[in-house]
Amino acid sequence: MKYTITAIDSDLFVGINLVLKDAQMAVQGGIVGKTEADTAYIEHLWIDEAHQRKNLGTRLLRHFEQTAQAKGCSKVLVDTFDTQAPVFYEKNAYQLEAIHEEPIARYKRFYYSKLLE
Repeated sequence: MKYTITAIDSDLFVGINLVLKDAQMAVQGGIVGKTEADTAYIEHLWIDEAHQRKNLGTRLLRHFEQTAQAKGCSKVLVDTFDTQAPVFYEKNAYQLEAIHEEPIARYKRFYYSKLLE
């Protein structure tokens, strides 16, 4: 069997990695993401459990969106599990695009998008 490896222009993918720290420089959360053409992807977003429910996730998400928009993105895509944060994204104006149910693993994966203005 023959395989072909194709190089992808690394300029197409630009990382957006944000770390949220307090005044003492202790990490409270972060986002790992990337852009590809006009779309930004959130790969991981987390807030330390001790700092949840303080609007930090929303502030971090807004900063990610602003950074993505400054890099020429017009939309953001994210997927999350039912055990994680679907409600969080819905509260932040993300539109549900699809749900994938994995019966063997007993979880659902939610796919969201948001158009940036």
